[in-house]
Amino acid sequence: MLASISYSVDAAGHIAIDVGMEDYSEETVDGFALLFASIPTDDFQVQAMSILHAAFLRDSKGEEFERFARGVIIKSSQLKEGEEGQVRAEGDPLIKPTDLT
Repeated sequence: MLASISYSVDAAGHIAIDVGMEDYSEETVDGFALLFASIPTDDFQVQAMSILHAAFLRDSKGEEFERFARGVIIKSSQLKEGEEGQVRAEGDPLIKPTDLT
């Protein structure tokens, strides 16, 4: 794996993002840019939900996936409307890097 993005949430609900770059060639950077640009697209989201659904089902967690899917719909709507309800200081990022080294 030459480049990766990993999103996580801890027990306290803090969201983090980690980036791994093993190669900075033009091809890798361009591919990584395409990956990152694709994340908010509908097609990417649908494909990711399908993969997540299969993972939940593999672990016999169908009900938990339903809760997850409902949460995605609700949170997406709230974020679009700017009503997330999470109190953050001005300039405090929603996603914090866990390791920048």
